[in-house]
Amino acid sequence: MNLGRNELYAIVSVVSAMAIAGFYLIVIVGWPGPDEPVTQGLKGPLLKTIGLAFLLEIVIEISRSGKVSMDERDLVIRGRSYRNAYIYLSVAVVAMLGHAAIYLFVMPDAFEPTGVYMFHFLVMALLTASAVNHGSRLFFYLRGA
Repeated sequence: MNLGRNELYAIVSVVSAMAIAGFYLIVIVGWPGPDEPVTQGLKGPLLKTIGLAFLLEIVIEISRSGKVSMDERDLVIRGRSYRNAYIYLSVAVVAMLGHAAIYLFVMPDAFEPTGVYMFHFLVMALLTASAVNHGSRLFFYLRGA
């Protein structure tokens, strides 16, 4: 299989987005065992995840030897992939807000810790939306759309 630069960049972006999401999930939830999953509060895992994402984006940008030329097909594929990621993120946010509203209605006294969980859900939704964006871009490139 002969892949072009756009396909290779999409593969690297999907893998890096999923790796960062996995790292964030492991840091927040923790490995199975007696260890405390989050000891530094929100600062530690969030800063590590943002730093890792920033470092990977720098490595990807440096590894690009030249500018990839884009034609109309590339712009259409990019637009479709952004649409898919936007739909995914919209559904995730609406589902989260619906869950929070139902949870607030059923258990009004226990809403305080849900804010932290909602924040972690939003971070994971953003990271997986990035993976959906690049994954659908890879799908459209390989399909020949």
